[in-house]
Amino acid sequence: MLPFTPKHAVICLVALMALAACKKDKRPRPVETGRLLMKVTENQRKVNRYEYTPGGLLSRQCYHPGFVNVDSIYMDFTYRNGLPEKMTAGTDEIQYFYYVDKLMKMEVHEAGKGLQYFWSYEYQNGRLVLELGYEPVNGEWKANQKRLSYYDAQGNLVKKEFYTDLAHTGTFTMEKYTVFSQFVNNPDTHEFLNALRHYPGLKLPPRLATKEAHFDRNGFEEWTTEYTFRFDGGGFPAERTMVTYNPDHHVISRSTVTYTYNR
Repeated sequence: MLPFTPKHAVICLVALMALAACKKDKRPRPVETGRLLMKVTENQRKVNRYEYTPGGLLSRQCYHPGFVNVDSIYMDFTYRNGLPEKMTAGTDEIQYFYYVDKLMKMEVHEAGKGLQYFWSYEYQNGRLVLELGYEPVNGEWKANQKRLSYYDAQGNLVKKEFYTDLAHTGTFTMEKYTVFSQFVNNPDTHEFLNALRHYPGLKLPPRLATKEAHFDRNGFEEWTTEYTFRFDGGGFPAERTMVTYNPDHHVISRSTVTYTYNR
């Protein structure tokens, strides 16, 4: 049995904020108006840099954690019919499969080992509602992770639940859930590019959540993160401050992210 390991998490680089799904475009867009996000810097140390095709599609992301003697991580994208077909990170890769322009499956391949894990996706009214993660067990593929997404009437993602079935009994147990709130109308271009790795083909959610509360399976709050944005004249994020605190409102962490665009 090969569980979804931390290495897979590094390959996938799971986004800090979950992305909602609304109507799909026939191909992904870097941002709504064509402005391209070139660099995101966290606490003047951690850096994400982005490169694009002549048509404005993300071709490479480079992440550097900001520590001496720690290599950068490069993620390269290839496309077919305007949609990502493959994301390569070193000798490992993620492959995407669609029905028309709707993502249906994402496979995680490791060099020399082949397919190690995959996710399948289901939609309702054009919105992503179910994700199932599968691992190989005695020659069969069995689901061991499940994610459920819930939306409000405007299409904003308001809750995401996380389940596991590590013993492959067919019964999933909720492990945790996240509640999203305090929405603003401005898009977060950084999260759009994060989503491109996991949910290619989906648009930005209608509005941006600036608060997310994390709970355990019993409904006890574990921590809450609030985002404060400073937007530029075009309505795009110029700076984001993130504050995470525990249920007693003691600050656990604080960080500031700056955004650099091509124009």
